[in-house]
Amino acid sequence: MFTRVLTILFLLNIFHKTVSSSDSYEAYFLPDSLFIQQSESDTVKIGLNQSVSNDVTLKLSYWERNGDMVSPEKLNQSAILPIPDFIIKKNQDGPTPVTITGNVPGHIYLRINSSGSIDIVNTKSALCRVTVVRYRWLNILQIVIGWLYFAAWTVSFYPQLYLNWKRKSVVGFNFDFAVLNVIGFLYYSIYNIGLFWIPLIQKQYLSRNPLGTIPVLTNDVVFAFHAFIISSLTAFQILIYDRGDQRVSKMCIGLIILIAIYTIIVCIIGGANAVQWLDTFYLLSHVKLFISIVKYTPQISGFHLLVHIPQSSLPNDITSCLSCNIILKKAALLLQCNIKLIEMLVKI
Repeated sequence: MFTRVLTILFLLNIFHKTVSSSDSYEAYFLPDSLFIQQSESDTVKIGLNQSVSNDVTLKLSYWERNGDMVSPEKLNQSAILPIPDFIIKKNQDGPTPVTITGNVPGHIYLRINSSGSIDIVNTKSALCRVTVVRYRWLNILQIVIGWLYFAAWTVSFYPQLYLNWKRKSVVGFNFDFAVLNVIGFLYYSIYNIGLFWIPLIQKQYLSRNPLGTIPVLTNDVVFAFHAFIISSLTAFQILIYDRGDQRVSKMCIGLIILIAIYTIIVCIIGGANAVQWLDTFYLLSHVKLFISIVKYTPQISGFHLLVHIPQSSLPNDITSCLSCNIILKKAALLLQCNIKLIEMLVKI
């Protein structure tokens, strides 16, 4: 008797799961991001993970980047023209193509509204990001310039490494610069790896920015790790090549001690849950910003110190100048991300 009861309960559980799965649907966009020019049109495909037993009419909702829904009276002034309701046919195989037309330059996010006839379980997570630009070629130019900055910044690491090896000497090379470079790119790598690979950090970021995307891409991680490795190799040359009577300055050692103390405090704050781990990574990333400012601030000791800059460092300086505006972009991004964080820390 007991065995029969267990069997019946087991079958009922399977039946319940089968019915629940057939009545619940997940929506998707293909692609989930679109880039179009003003007054031009493109197509996005919208579908469900399984076919429906009857025709279903779906409508889209429109959202701004800050998470506010676009009101109906403002739809004609949004980045794209309003999209009519569309139908998912009975037993339809594949998604439904929907035409999107750019209206004015800007960003907008599309979501599928809940339908009364079917249960769509991912109406919040399924979205399509649409960017409308005035001229497409300007965006292409921006991408090209961005890759040129990336190339210039990457190439800038190699001349000093090669010339140190060729001369078998690091005399004239700034040891403070080398040490701070390693520390800076170590913290930069930690920040990128955290947002790119750690699910907890990503979850916390997306909970604050439900319509956003993780701001770290594969090339960011590769660049940070590459920069850390090359900087470490350059610093290692100080140990194996002729360095004369040069040493790491006391000021640099003092900065390293301050950075270590700052790191310990930040980790304690994060471990005590005074702030989220996302905020902890933001705070650690400030070390890279601080070191960048220190490295690229003119030498306050006077221009006479320029005699200590060897000719061998000029290629590195030239390529660094080509990409130094990245520092300003990082500073602006960090400032934008951390205004609320600073207010939070003041209240602790």
